[in-house]
Amino acid sequence: MKTEHATALIARALIKEQADLQPKALAELLKIPVIQVHNVMNKLSKDGIIEIGEEEKGKTYTVTNPDDLKELAESKTPAEPKHENKVEAPPTPQKKQAPPKATNRHTRKFIYKKVPYSKSMCALMVVTDHVETHKPSLKELVTAFPMEIVSRFGVVNELKAAQDLSKDRSRYHMKSVLTTSDGKLVVVTNQWSQDRFLKFCEAAEKLGYIIKPE
Repeated sequence: MKTEHATALIARALIKEQADLQPKALAELLKIPVIQVHNVMNKLSKDGIIEIGEEEKGKTYTVTNPDDLKELAESKTPAEPKHENKVEAPPTPQKKQAPPKATNRHTRKFIYKKVPYSKSMCALMVVTDHVETHKPSLKELVTAFPMEIVSRFGVVNELKAAQDLSKDRSRYHMKSVLTTSDGKLVVVTNQWSQDRFLKFCEAAEKLGYIIKPE
């Protein structure tokens, strides 16, 4: 099975299950080789879309960026070829197709410092650079990246508040805790829709951070 097809199937399964899944369970559910499941999930982990955990029963996968996962699940993939002995009809002349219409849909990857990232990981990288370079207080950090950009969750939130908001599933990059100049532990959200991310890019650009679609 092609990687693109397997990725879309796995993304749909993760959204449907909304729970940690083992690679073997995914492989049996989707009729995909376990090694291919591992390869796809490792790629999703690098893109910041899922987190890989270790339990007694083995590896589990937890969704951390549902928006990007939904984009993958909705992507159109070619159907797997069926091995049937059919007599092919002679090709018919193809009509000249009109060029595709331009849309305002952004690509799934964004370039920051010459590196492509998902929306979630890009936001994490920018905020991390800002904290490490400028040493802002929590108030200054929230002023730079206003809470209303990501309603309810905020671009950043204090660790305790983030934990309270992540009881059903992770909504922040919990493994990347930042410390403000006034000693507050904060984390960056992973809840990024296209509209939210565009507003984040505008705020980042005002601070001198340039983000471009891939």
